[in-house]
Amino acid sequence: MDLPENKIWSRPYVTPMVECVFGWAAEVIESGHTGGVVYAPTRTGKTRTILLLVDELRSFEGRRGPVESSTLSVGAPNRRVLSEGSFWDWLLQEVTHIQAGKGTVIDKRHAVYEFMKGIARKSATGRLVLLIDEAQVLDLAELGWFADLFNGLERDGFEMILFLVGSYHLSSWKEELAGTKNEHIRARFFAKEHRLKGLTTNSDFRRCLRRFDVDKVHPGAESTITQYFQPKWFESGGRLEERADIFYTAFRDVTDKKSFEVPMANFTRSVIRVLNYGDQECDLDTMKAIAVSAGY
Repeated sequence: MDLPENKIWSRPYVTPMVECVFGWAAEVIESGHTGGVVYAPTRTGKTRTILLLVDELRSFEGRRGPVESSTLSVGAPNRRVLSEGSFWDWLLQEVTHIQAGKGTVIDKRHAVYEFMKGIARKSATGRLVLLIDEAQVLDLAELGWFADLFNGLERDGFEMILFLVGSYHLSSWKEELAGTKNEHIRARFFAKEHRLKGLTTNSDFRRCLRRFDVDKVHPGAESTITQYFQPKWFESGGRLEERADIFYTAFRDVTDKKSFEVPMANFTRSVIRVLNYGDQECDLDTMKAIAVSAGY
């Protein structure tokens, strides 16, 4: 059955960059660290990366066997939390808790603690991996309340690992927290860092394009994404992976930036344009135009 195109393109898929983030996050968890920061430039695909991490970090094969955790992600909207009550209420709203918008600060805090303990309890390890999207909008007080949540769970025999995902504005917290009374926040949540990159090499383009050639349009489907949009070309042996050189060269040629890095959003838009309009065999000038129209 045909799917709406937005459903096909909005589905996250594993890229080399996501694989690197997963490897880093898995190491943080397996090594016993309590958190880390993922710096993500604009439009590099951090929100979709979080969706994949929520699934993949739930259970993975570690050095000494399976590593199990409960996982949860919440988004920090571009707002200012003016009070502790607003902070706890934000978390309750993110998980659509029945207590959201109700009760005192103590009631809200208690509801969040109990909810998070319930999530952690679903894993045999009693460990909760919590990922915060757009974490650069958080302020110092909110980081302190996350530390309180960490302490509360630890006191009751549970473990919380907090991953803060956002722009480079997050790095300013690490500097401001150093040597202050809030050093414990820095030690817990800022000790490990990873930068989510865009596409920088021909190999990156090749490996990302291959995902469209092999990933299905939806789980259980027979057609891959490339096959779904260009069935005749696919059946004749055409593959986007084999067009990696022209994608890479086109993006390199149209930028005047000293450092070459293509955000995931621009790359994906170019693939959408190629498959929708049947430009998979286009020449370099046409591909350059596609790269520009993709916003790069």
